Amino acid sequence: MTGRPMTQPPSPTLPPLPQLFAQDDWEIYSFHINSTVTSRYATTIITSRVANRKDESQEIEFHVRIPKNAFISKFRMFMDGQVYDGVVKAKEAAEQQYTDAVSRGESAGIVRYDSRLL
Repeated sequence: MTGRPMTQPPSPTLPPLPQLFAQDDWEIYSFHINSTVTSRYATTIITSRVANRKDESQEIEFHVRIPKNAFISKFRMFMDGQVYDGVVKAKEAAEQQYTDAVSRGESAGIVRYDSRLL
């Protein structure tokens, strides 16, 4: 190939992370969806980063719709440098454990689903 060498334009200074949604005491600052389809089987990973701006625990809900034949195979939370993997439990036991943790002011997560319409 002949001609002038290619030059790159100067790199712009990157702005701070965009604020996707926020209230006075929390904000979503990262939200990604990554899907891979192989032989009619789709794997979708949803990653959301939420910052709690309060000095105390609070409940923040995350809603997502999935097709009626789909299922959730993993739930994981990262908090203060720790990884917490979800464990499948009976509905009543899971809700009681979640309620107990929240009442003690601890961070907790629970996955619930409504009947699927898609």
